[in-house]
Amino acid sequence: MKREIIKKIQDSLKAGQSISLDDKININKKGYESINLSKKNFHAIRREASSKKIAYIDGGQATLYKTSALSIHFIRTCGIIMQGTETTEQKKAEFFVLVKTVYKDNKLIYVTEIIPTLGTPPKKISIDSTDARIMSNGERGSPGALAGILRKMSELGLATLLCGSLDTGDIMLLDGTLEAKWFFEQEKYDELFKLGDSHDILIGSVAKSTNMITKNGASLVYYLEKIAPGCAWYYYPALNIDSQMHKANVFFSKLHKNSEHILMIEIYKNQALVDNSKLFGILASVSLDIVIPGYPYGLMKVDKLARISESEKHYLKARILLDEKSATLHEKLDSVY
Repeated sequence: MKREIIKKIQDSLKAGQSISLDDKININKKGYESINLSKKNFHAIRREASSKKIAYIDGGQATLYKTSALSIHFIRTCGIIMQGTETTEQKKAEFFVLVKTVYKDNKLIYVTEIIPTLGTPPKKISIDSTDARIMSNGERGSPGALAGILRKMSELGLATLLCGSLDTGDIMLLDGTLEAKWFFEQEKYDELFKLGDSHDILIGSVAKSTNMITKNGASLVYYLEKIAPGCAWYYYPALNIDSQMHKANVFFSKLHKNSEHILMIEIYKNQALVDNSKLFGILASVSLDIVIPGYPYGLMKVDKLARISESEKHYLKARILLDEKSATLHEKLDSVY
């Protein structure tokens, strides 16, 4: 490829990555207000050792079979409690989800059947296949979308369960965000928040990435990287949120000065009196792993416990499909003889 073509592409990239100091997050959702981005909103983090317990929650899922009308999934959610580097408690839930399409009241509805194998599964749900939240390119959504919702509900159920093992001032961290997309998720979040309020347990979440952009079209992560100090930091405020579906204060943070990742960290909004400097100091002190510096080790550990490997997925898929074919063959033989 000609050098001038490469140079033209590189120049175009540089032009597209320019930033303006007069900018804010571009968000167009009811109840969300963006705040002008400023270097003044960066806060340096000083690591703070703590004896407080931290609970970590995550989940994994695998699609074993899918058509336009039916899908089968396996879901595993896991929660652990750590005190320092020691894991003091661990809980899991595992279940199969069958999502079927039924015709009801002149609509195609997705309904779920749940088959538990370990722990307590979430309650089954049903969703209109043309609900805008699962539609894609103007077409009805995939049945598999319901599996992700049930995984989130299972994660929230485990979080609520593990709250019983936490004490005043301890921390609960979920993978992802604190935003509910559905009414049944909101119920689970509110149950968890109520426990946080009554037992003074800090409820938060950590998202590994964000696709937010600024009003001027820059990636928010790129923007913050360009104006950030050269130390570990957290950034606040960037957004004001007034929504019953998203009861959170949103922070952005680099928990280690050598980290390559800016995390989006949310804290349950009613806990606004928390000492943010102390909280982020504690999070930084548990984010020192040499493999991924700046990411809480407990979330790495619970991710590994919840993850469904490709080999496990293939095993489960083979068992289900082979058993199904065997059953079908037996039925054919029975009909012949």
